[in-house]
This record gives sequence, structure tokens and C-alpha cells, in this order.
Amino acid sequence: MPTEVAIHPLPSPRGRRQKDMVGGRQELLAAAICAFSHDGFERADLRGIASAAGVSQNLIRVHFGSKAQLWKACLEAITQSTTGIIAEISKIASDGSRSVHDRLCDAITRIIYFYSDHPYVRDFVVRHAADRSENPTEN
Repeated sequence: MPTEVAIHPLPSPRGRRQKDMVGGRQELLAAAICAFSHDGFERADLRGIASAAGVSQNLIRVHFGSKAQLWKACLEAITQSTTGIIAEISKIASDGSRSVHDRLCDAITRIIYFYSDHPYVRDFVVRHAADRSENPTEN
């Protein structure tokens, strides 16, 4: 099973980051996924994302370059976190020894459990599907 990217928000330490602390990239990804899931691309605020991650806003530019690049990195993290479930669903779907009904029920159950265990993935996917007017790759 592939290594899962941590996409759940972590508690933020108070004050300025110490030089021996992690660079903030993972914290930014987690905070950005939450913001993009909740607010969509247009309404998500870089200052709020940085604050939620416990880092300076300029660190977004350092790690990602732009809001659009941050969104793409979030999409990449989510894609990586879904590779295991996609492989499971593919295996279930291709099992010709079982009825279509049984395979469909198993696939739906696995997806429900996955989204239950990974609410930010679910929310990000739902938000992106609902926000068809937003195209972060063009910004």
C-alpha cells in the first residue's frame, strides 16, 4: 500500500517557527486542502491558509509559487492518497467470479468507508465537482 500523504490538519504551534521545526510544506498542504474544500479555489485565502498552518504567508510562495500551484499540489496529494482505494475498486470490479450486484455493493461500501476515513478528500472532490466555474489551473 502506498505511503499516504498526511492531509489532516495538525495543531499549530504558537509563535514563530523555530529553525529545527519542519519546513511547513505538509502543514500548508493540510491547511490548503481544508480551505479549498470548505471555500473553493476563489474564496480560499492564502493568509488564512498560512495562519492555519502556523507559517508565514510567504512560505506558500517558497514551497508552491502561487495559489494555483498550491491547489495543484493539493490535488496531487489527494490523488496519491486515493491510489490504494482506486486499486481496490479496480480489483473488485474485475472479479468476474462474483455477481455484478455483489461487486457494486462492495465497491460502494469501500468508497463510503474511504470517504468516512478521509473527509477532506471527500470534501475536496465534492467542492471541485461543484465549482466547475472555477479553473485554478488557468489562474
